Amino acid sequence: MVARIILFSFFLLGINTALAQVQFEDVTIANDSTSYKPIDPLTPAKAAFYSAVIPGLGQVYNKKYWKVPIVYGGLAIGYYFYNDNNKKI
Repeated sequence: MVARIILFSFFLLGINTALAQVQFEDVTIANDSTSYKPIDPLTPAKAAFYSAVIPGLGQVYNKKYWKVPIVYGGLAIGYYFYNDNNKKI
């Protein structure tokens, strides 16, 4: 039993060293097609201010319109459970 474990461990170590000896060709990385656009440091502050004034307006400012229904859905769910709890008291 011990011999099988030792043999199995040597087998696994042999595979690891055999795979470690494979040499890969040099890969050249082409220039990215994406352009570098610096981040405006005031953008998060503006989005937070807009979102504080009207919920979801910060997402509209960031042009992530699909998140606005999630914001209002979360507010509606919270409002529903708040009213439901008050009715049960």
